[in-house]
Amino acid sequence: MSINNVGVLFRQMDERDELRQSIYRCKNKGELVKILDMHQMSFTIDEFEEAANVFHAKCQSQEEADWLFGKVNWFRFLYYSLAN
Repeated sequence: MSINNVGVLFRQMDERDELRQSIYRCKNKGELVKILDMHQMSFTIDEFEEAANVFHAKCQSQEEADWLFGKVNWFRFLYYSLAN
């Protein structure tokens, strides 16, 4: 379930330094996809955007929305700054 995978990534980015560091070392989108696959967190960018919308609709406070958009914007920046 790709929506769940996005949620897992967001939670684990706060909890797992080694995952975060390996993602930061990616030189292209292919490496990023491999790392996500290795950790059973596969999703496409379209699935990511869908998940972001679903999670946003479920936010019950400004704090939850701020946390979510911090993660969403972080991933968008990372993804779109990587070479194909």
